[in-house]
Amino acid sequence: ECHRRGVLAVPSGFTSNECWRLHCRGVRLIKLFHAGAVSPAILKSMLDVTPLSSMNILPSGGVSPGNAEAWWAAGACCVGMGSNLVGQELGLEPGSAQFEAAASTWEALERE
Repeated sequence: ECHRRGVLAVPSGFTSNECWRLHCRGVRLIKLFHAGAVSPAILKSMLDVTPLSSMNILPSGGVSPGNAEAWWAAGACCVGMGSNLVGQELGLEPGSAQFEAAASTWEALERE
């Protein structure tokens, strides 16, 4: 239904079998959650297996400005960050010291 309405649905999977089943059902972007419980090496090994290499994976949960590059190198098409980017209290206002420190770290990676 989401595809028909032009909405990107991003369901999550954890194992390679879960991700593959989602991919086979037409899911265009799969959230690997909780990525912090695995590693970029696990994602790389998963995507190195044909036909799994055709999946678009978004690791989330445990991804930070400090390890995002490793996830991209492993084959992630994008990454998701929440508290690791804006602080443990998601209600932080932009401009706070913790928010600005995380934003500076992210900008140093030269990614958008």
